[in-house]
Amino acid sequence: MIRESLTLAEGAEQRMLSILIWMPFVMAAVVAFWPGLAGDGQLKRIAAVFASLILLFNLVLALPFNPNAGAVQFVENRPWLEFWD
Repeated sequence: MIRESLTLAEGAEQRMLSILIWMPFVMAAVVAFWPGLAGDGQLKRIAAVFASLILLFNLVLALPFNPNAGAVQFVENRPWLEFWD
């Protein structure tokens, strides 16, 4: 089966999760601070590009997902307050 042969590189799912979380914020910043973006349909094109990128990242992350596994598969663990440990 195709799903069994697809694997992400070590730590790639951690980067993918960060990208998926921060991509809408980047889009909002681009739309908010780009001068003259409201006219001529540019806003819709930029929103479509960012939404397509988010969909692409979701699909890439979903392909190696194993629905039969009983554990959490994609987790991002990073120290939040390193001095606290």
